[in-house]
Amino acid sequence: MSSFLRKYVVVLFPLLLTACGGGGDGSSSGPDLIACNDSTGIGGQTVSVSCSARTSTPLTLQWVVADAQGSAVPVSANGLTASFVPASVGNFKVKLTATAGTDSETETFTVVVTNPPPEVSCPNPVAAKAGREVKIDCSSSDFSGRALTYAWQLTPPTSSTDTLTTVNAEDAVFTPSQTGNYLLALTVTAPDGQQQTANVTVNVSPAEPWKIVAIGDSITQSNLDHPSYRYRLWKKLIDGGYSFDLIGSQHVNSNQTAGTQTLSGPQVGQDDYKGKTFDPDHEGYWGATAGEVLVNLQTSLLSLDAPDIALVHLGTNDIRAPGAIDQKVQGAISALEDIIDELRSHNPSVHVLVAKVIPYTPNPGEVTPLNDVIDTLDEAMSTSTSPVVVVDQYLNFNPAVGVDTFDGIHPNDSGEEKIAQKFFEELQNIMK
Repeated sequence: MSSFLRKYVVVLFPLLLTACGGGGDGSSSGPDLIACNDSTGIGGQTVSVSCSARTSTPLTLQWVVADAQGSAVPVSANGLTASFVPASVGNFKVKLTATAGTDSETETFTVVVTNPPPEVSCPNPVAAKAGREVKIDCSSSDFSGRALTYAWQLTPPTSSTDTLTTVNAEDAVFTPSQTGNYLLALTVTAPDGQQQTANVTVNVSPAEPWKIVAIGDSITQSNLDHPSYRYRLWKKLIDGGYSFDLIGSQHVNSNQTAGTQTLSGPQVGQDDYKGKTFDPDHEGYWGATAGEVLVNLQTSLLSLDAPDIALVHLGTNDIRAPGAIDQKVQGAISALEDIIDELRSHNPSVHVLVAKVIPYTPNPGEVTPLNDVIDTLDEAMSTSTSPVVVVDQYLNFNPAVGVDTFDGIHPNDSGEEKIAQKFFEELQNIMK
């Protein structure tokens, strides 16, 4: 053999060894232990992947999953099968390392994760009254946070020509003109064209007056010499042309008997304003705490028509009582939340107006810790069908005797007018 050929063979032999895997198991080719293929998945949903074994030799397996940014993703493995939940979309790299004896092989493949259809949820069914505005409060979301578009369709009862006030928004607003079932459908569309539809049936019953209950302590009930904010609110609602009925198990002010008249205006059985008789019904209890009013309501509401609207001003007596302020606030708030739940047990669509309580002398700031928590009840307690609205009765109320109170605690004519006006402004938004 020539010297040239000897050099060629010496160089080639190590290269052949390397190409064959260095002779790891003595075979003439590298290990071929497993086989895996690319797959697809949907964001937020469990993705299952599996590989197959090309050998009957027992394998030791290690799974690793990384998202599109290269971050590790928790994976649950069971032999040649594994699963994970992608928290985003994109290409997820899956790596499976298989070991058999001294042989080892790593297979890497891709799972393409795409967006799921958008999600949409609406209350269903919804109860409504003819002639009253109805708002269908829906919620929707997209897995990747993309902007969604909305399309409503309304199918009213036969012969009705009612239309939606809003048609391209997440919520629908309309005023049914007649009784019957109104069928609505909200279709939510994602930028990639995926859609989801939610159906709503609105059961419309005959029109009737708004049933309004005023709930509270002595500030709501008032006494023999003052008609209460309820009287002034009643006049404002008459002036506004609203159809309403003040309801409640209580019919007189403190120290008053039916048929008597206060110094400031009629209370019971008097034709005193535009030919109408004042409606004195209420749920105000002189000297009561929020918890005591709750106990009364649990009995009295059973005998009343279910309120459509509740006006709640409570907590003054809780704060004025002895004890630690945190405990007094907690007790009052707990009772207020239970009152809202109690009202909803009679009407799941009741509107609740909760007042930040008015100040009193000589320490008007004592109610501030309570009012700070009351201020959060709208967000904490509102539902899609039963909104809670916080009314700031504290603001601009001066408890000085002769200004807005007659004794430093209870409203005089000026104070009653302020309370009535603030409630009226919120009622106008409801009683459309």
